[in-house]
Amino acid sequence: MESRHEVGMVLFKDEAKTVWYESERGHNADQQGAQHGPLTLTHLELDIFPIRVEGMAKAACRYYTDIYAPTTFRRLQIQGVAEDGPLLRHYIPLILSHHVSFVAMLANSTLQFDLMDRERDGPSPRAKALYDTSIRLLRQYLQSTADKVSDLVICTMMFLATFDKLTSNHDSAWIHLQAIREAIDRRGGPKQMAFDGWLATVTDSFVSHAECQRAVCRQLGGKAYTAKHLRRPVHPFPPALCAKISRLPQGFEDFCISERPVAAVIDIILVITAWLDSVRAAVSRGEESYLLASRGLVEANLTNATRCMELLQHPHLPLHDQFVLMALQAYCSLMDWSERGRFLNMAYLQVHTGLLPSSPCFLDTSYPRRYQAEWLTWVGMTMLASSHTNDLTWSLGTRILGKQEVERSWMERIRICERFFWNERLSYQVLRKMHFKSRKGA
Repeated sequence: MESRHEVGMVLFKDEAKTVWYESERGHNADQQGAQHGPLTLTHLELDIFPIRVEGMAKAACRYYTDIYAPTTFRRLQIQGVAEDGPLLRHYIPLILSHHVSFVAMLANSTLQFDLMDRERDGPSPRAKALYDTSIRLLRQYLQSTADKVSDLVICTMMFLATFDKLTSNHDSAWIHLQAIREAIDRRGGPKQMAFDGWLATVTDSFVSHAECQRAVCRQLGGKAYTAKHLRRPVHPFPPALCAKISRLPQGFEDFCISERPVAAVIDIILVITAWLDSVRAAVSRGEESYLLASRGLVEANLTNATRCMELLQHPHLPLHDQFVLMALQAYCSLMDWSERGRFLNMAYLQVHTGLLPSSPCFLDTSYPRRYQAEWLTWVGMTMLASSHTNDLTWSLGTRILGKQEVERSWMERIRICERFFWNERLSYQVLRKMHFKSRKGA
């Protein structure tokens, strides 16, 4: 894909432990000129933390280009089993070709590494400095170019919004997303976006999530989840809680009684149950077309997925609650007929999977056969149904299912899942992908 913007290449020099930036001028007259020589990012004229791509920063860059992007960046019409090679061949070079987008990408990758370090709460000084640097570079770039709504600008602002989101800086994220929305309008609408519609899908997903997040905050009284929402019930349960649990599918009823998830998790399961009841009622009335056009049902589903994402970011959530929330978020994404929120929800699940221990381990060992729990079977199967076969979430699902000592057939697992949130389409997705994996391994 040809671009009217600057194109370049970032090369890694192991012996120099630095990043070289070579600029190849475009065809426009205002972009013509002599080529820049090798330039290290440490030589940028900045007053703050020096940018050196070495050590953890270099590993973070490799993580983004080799692991995160291939398992996350796909057009939605490419389903199931393969990377979106054409997209990666055009998108990744754009990000790596310019110091503005490159530094923003590096800030996000470094932040993800920080989040994996459970001893650190929030971004490290280096990640925050990279974020501040990317804002400064973007401002300088916008002052020096006539094209202020290019793919480069939009992608950089998405990096900034992602950093804001992962650090719970929702006001700043909203500002960047409003700027993205304005840039899209100035470009002539979503149909004018690059990468075969992928960039339009991603930006719409970001904006939709931000709107849902603001709605969730309003419902919570303007605050994030508090200690009240994170209390674990104690047996015997109060009558009001018993009434809530009795309205859940049988599988979730057993889960709530045996695992005692925090109050917010029970509330989310209850809300999704009510949403499914509304969907079934519409289907029973023969209103399948209404489901696709119902703004209320679509937005309610997007909000449910956002609730899961918001709660997952709480640093002290028990592991079994995290597993169930991830599966609930994946399920909501699978039920997203509008496809407006699917990209960001699945991208965040990729990030959160990297934050989990490499081997699922529960602190409470009072149940020696806890790994056999049916709710874990549903979690693993939902991860498979929602993932591509090389995703981090796919690996998580296979690890969860592989941990179970009693080997079950796929049909037995599907029967278990039907006691939770499940449908025939999800069964088809799992069986199709397993068939592909078996053929690929043969």
